[in-house]
Amino acid sequence: MGKAKFNATQVGKNDNARAVYAAQYLAELNDILAAEIAQYLSPNMLVRVDEKIFRNYPTEKTANTIPINVGYGAISLSKGLPNQEFAYSPYVGLSFPLGNRTFARFMNNMSISTGVFVSGKMENTLNEKISGPLAERPVYVGLGYNFFRFIRLNAGGTFITTEQLGGTNVNSFQPFVGLSAEFNLWLGFGKKK
Repeated sequence: MGKAKFNATQVGKNDNARAVYAAQYLAELNDILAAEIAQYLSPNMLVRVDEKIFRNYPTEKTANTIPINVGYGAISLSKGLPNQEFAYSPYVGLSFPLGNRTFARFMNNMSISTGVFVSGKMENTLNEKISGPLAERPVYVGLGYNFFRFIRLNAGGTFITTEQLGGTNVNSFQPFVGLSAEFNLWLGFGKKK
């Protein structure tokens, strides 16, 4: 307010004072702008952090479960598309979820599944016995996706052994697809309060 007299529209002896005031005003404005811009362009930016470390913090105890799959699947036995051949069998396996439902719903519905086909009488069209590396049963490894939290679609590969008619065994890794029901089995391990 002390310099308000220079803002008056008088013409005469105060014209020079107005020019000095304007130059001083612009210099102060340039200094303020330079100080504000320097904060953002400086490599020494400071961030305020509030860090808390909890070494012993009580959490909610939940039941530990094992997801077990029981389903029916098809193993592709042929190499090419024109002559597709499948062996069908029930299977049993375990699933290991890839995410937490709280944070990633899509990834929680996906899991890595592994297990064995339980049928001991699988054959191809040449009547060659199909078995596998675990108790003479094919072993599968695949990716599964849960629908309705109960039904799981599995797709992946199967380790099989084909006992050919000449007496030789041929090991191979063949694709499979299956549909299963998933049950969470609680075995009582872990503390539940």
